[in-house]
Amino acid sequence: MQALAEFAPLVAFFVTYSLRGLYAATAVLMVAMLALLAFDWLRQRRIPPLHALSAALVLVLGGATLLLHNRLFIQWKPTVLFWLVSAAFIASFWIGERTLTQRFLEPALAGRMPVSPQQRSLGGVLLTARCAQSRGRLRRERAHLGVFQVVRPGAAHLRVRRAAGAVVEPGRTRAG
Repeated sequence: MQALAEFAPLVAFFVTYSLRGLYAATAVLMVAMLALLAFDWLRQRRIPPLHALSAALVLVLGGATLLLHNRLFIQWKPTVLFWLVSAAFIASFWIGERTLTQRFLEPALAGRMPVSPQQRSLGGVLLTARCAQSRGRLRRERAHLGVFQVVRPGAAHLRVRRAAGAVVEPGRTRAG
């Protein structure tokens, strides 16, 4: 039941995205994340920290996506989440008595397999690698779309500085 509840916002996002587009799907995701937090509270009388962090990122970056009509903000959500979780894994070496990997794996392993410090750091390293991959994908897409876009009510204004140094505005081109 808990796994189904955790995937419900993602399913709602993809269904709405396929039917209505990104902006409607972002609004649905924001509402679904709030519903997930309410479900967690009603069922367990607590909100898991990862759900709270994910909901906060969805609300902030989703709100920016809807307000500015720029899809890059909601696309940053997984990258920021992975960076924060990987930083927590790495910081757990210096904070607390046990690392996050130990806290997560000890109940499952129950002393059957000793875990070395190198193995404990694997979680943080893998998450950091995933963050770098996600960041690279966004950087390539951002270079394709342009650096910055401002949308005002009634008219879209776009001024882009490309890597080649040319400044592009709608309707005209000049060397930078």
